[in-house]
Amino acid sequence: MTLPSNRKWLSITLLAIIVPVGLLTTFKITGIIREPLAPEIVNVEAVFGNVTRPESYTFIDRVVENHYDNGFSRVKMYAHVIDYEEKHPTFGEHIWLSITATAQLQEGFIYSMLLKLSVHDADSCLVIVLLFPWGAPLTENLKTERTDTTGTQTNEAYVYATGIDEPKNCFIRIIVTWQFLDRRILDHWMTATLETTYFNGTAYQKVIIPVKIGVLV
Repeated sequence: MTLPSNRKWLSITLLAIIVPVGLLTTFKITGIIREPLAPEIVNVEAVFGNVTRPESYTFIDRVVENHYDNGFSRVKMYAHVIDYEEKHPTFGEHIWLSITATAQLQEGFIYSMLLKLSVHDADSCLVIVLLFPWGAPLTENLKTERTDTTGTQTNEAYVYATGIDEPKNCFIRIIVTWQFLDRRILDHWMTATLETTYFNGTAYQKVIIPVKIGVLV
């Protein structure tokens, strides 16, 4: 048996590399493998809202909203500060919040939505409470991919979800408990940030929308 020369082995090796790479490129171009290119970043100015820290159970019912609307893309997030409990049997002193995000497009599709939560001090923390029957956030046209349910000064709680069948409309809602660990002597702030990545028909865009909420003594 005659063994191939070194030159033939080199040709075979290069062919083995070039063919899969070429196929991968073809798949990406034709949409068989969907991969967002580096998106254009749109930063929306933060909206602030605060409430006075109650001394006993209080139904607060305060909504803080922020949005982006360019006529073709509408992305909105609102935080509903529901109520305050001084001595919850599980969470202690805390506030219930509902964080809701929506996105609507006239053209293109929504690729993903990332909802992040963090606190600004070491004397409070956030927990995403997965109360819904399927053990995940309430969503529409989204598949929940990853979650981290605890938010601290050094760790962000988050929910990351991707669009199902290239949707033009998406919705996500989470329930959060914001727990206070001090002796009612400190102001506390938290930040909720929505990052929505979508294809607008010609290019990818990522819209970043922050909402900041304070509980003041």
